[in-house]
Amino acid sequence: MEGQDARDLGDSVRLEASAAPPAVDQKMQELLGEFAGFIEQDYGSFMRADMKTQGRQAINNTIITDDVFEADDAWRIDFAENNLDLATALSAPLRRSKLLGTHNVTGDAPINFLQSSESKLPRLTPKQKEQLESDAKEKNMSPEDMMMVMMGEAGIHELIHAYIPQDTPHDVNEFVTRELTVRLITKHYGSDPTEEVSTPYSTLFNKLTAKYGNDFYRAVFGALRNPLTKFRIFRDLNENELKGLV
Repeated sequence: MEGQDARDLGDSVRLEASAAPPAVDQKMQELLGEFAGFIEQDYGSFMRADMKTQGRQAINNTIITDDVFEADDAWRIDFAENNLDLATALSAPLRRSKLLGTHNVTGDAPINFLQSSESKLPRLTPKQKEQLESDAKEKNMSPEDMMMVMMGEAGIHELIHAYIPQDTPHDVNEFVTRELTVRLITKHYGSDPTEEVSTPYSTLFNKLTAKYGNDFYRAVFGALRNPLTKFRIFRDLNENELKGLV
């Protein structure tokens, strides 16, 4: 999808589904614009050109909504991208309580949805609320501010998804996105305020980058021309403890 068409799509969905005040929406776009620069600075040489375009489009096409679960399901059903049974989907309270953001692509244009921090707080389970309060206290933050930080991190996470081709195996995509989210925040902000660096993720990530070098990044971002090497990288991921991590 051409740049202006993709932007028009994002603006149209924002008018229909956004729950964010203009100032919050603007701050999110500024944050994502900054991190798009970090992503391309660190990994841009391993990306296909169309993935760079798609990633940049996701900056404008990230929508903060009151119900990311509903928005995501409605979006995918509307565009017939899956056979989701809405009645079954809505009966999954655990997924609904955990979801902070989603990433979709239609017509080669990304649409990312984020759960607004204000609407997320009342939906937390008692255990999640207890954990949030504990984490916020440790970081010397209020629970409300901690939720804002988590919403920002979710935005960065979904932005990274937009740089990865849709035909990348889902588990591989999620594993790499989670690890790069932590690495980028740690490198460019000094620390990740919402979680410690995950040792199992980092250990596996380091093992694969040591074995395959830059071909690992090229495979992930769709620029690797050697199909055999790409197959081996994704096979190694599936044969490792990946399924226990995502």
